[in-house]
Amino acid sequence: MHELVHKVNEESPAIRDKEGFMLGLAYDVRKAYEGQRETAVREYFDDRCPIYGVQVLWPAIIANVALLRAAMAFIPTDRKDQSVMYALEHLVEQALRAALPTGAEQILEQMRRIEPSTHIDDVIDSRCGYFVSLPPKQRLAQLATVLASLDPMHGFHAQHSLHAVRSRTSIAASGHRGSLHWSDLADPAPPG
Repeated sequence: MHELVHKVNEESPAIRDKEGFMLGLAYDVRKAYEGQRETAVREYFDDRCPIYGVQVLWPAIIANVALLRAAMAFIPTDRKDQSVMYALEHLVEQALRAALPTGAEQILEQMRRIEPSTHIDDVIDSRCGYFVSLPPKQRLAQLATVLASLDPMHGFHAQHSLHAVRSRTSIAASGHRGSLHWSDLADPAPPG
């Protein structure tokens, strides 16, 4: 995986900051493999298999996986690259479904909306900081909101939601009871 992250980071034109966020995943994988993170041994009959791990925040690993997959679309990859990527995606999806059984689909949908063209390098630290500042029991409940802020259309969606709330409030206040025309929902003065 270390090799794949470096390959995609270096070769993909979709990754603009070659010293940025993506390399954090490669660094953690390398440190785990060197035994400088979590280590364990899994035994299966007579076989002993070392296991290396690293703790990563949900917003960071989800963004890493999404960006890695999207950036791979811009470079030639082989079966080995794809198999490593599929294994990583499967691992994250499986862990997400175990941690959040009822909300996993919403999180996975948000994950698919994260693109390399977004401002991830500029905002991921603040999003992870916010995630960690939440009480532990609220973190998974707020994960979809945190990931939505990484969506390249986040500003548009936020503005559109605010506009829709204003329109519904305005219509309700006017006592309008009949069928609505699209112009009934138009805000006479678009927000700033």
